Amino acid sequence: MLNLAIVGCGGMAGGHGQILAGMPDVKLAAFCDVLPERAEAFREKYAKDASVFPSFDAMLAKLGKALDGVVLVTPHTVHFEHATKALEAGWHVLVEKPMVTSSEHAYALWRTVNKTGKKLGIAFQAPYSAEYECIARLRDSGELGKVQLIQGWLAQGWRTNTVGTWRQDPKM
Repeated sequence: MLNLAIVGCGGMAGGHGQILAGMPDVKLAAFCDVLPERAEAFREKYAKDASVFPSFDAMLAKLGKALDGVVLVTPHTVHFEHATKALEAGWHVLVEKPMVTSSEHAYALWRTVNKTGKKLGIAFQAPYSAEYECIARLRDSGELGKVQLIQGWLAQGWRTNTVGTWRQDPKM
């Protein structure tokens, strides 16, 4: 049985919660969010016996070795801090893309993974979408000849869909 926590209980975390709650070998042991009411809503929806925490550090102090891993669905700029602390606590980490926001942080996490022996994964669902499947099929079929470069552009309604959230805060 894996004891896991979800850190950051916003929109994207719902997909993780739904999938993990349905896995027989996973126990969602904790939810953490700076807005405790969001973590509480996740507890009610996915794991009624889970603990709720208002900060990563509070969760770390309380749970320590009780967790096997965390799923980080937090603002990009805190991925490095949370992933580092989790790995050093002996937890495996699945972090939403982007893993970190600088190459220095990427190399530091790589060193932390090597030092701790824990696993670090990056969630990136796009390769499993219909668009990517079509591109891969065309690439692999030979229909396009020898492919030397594939370039794409994807647009989403971030500006209007994220008003009032961390995504529009330049510090985040």
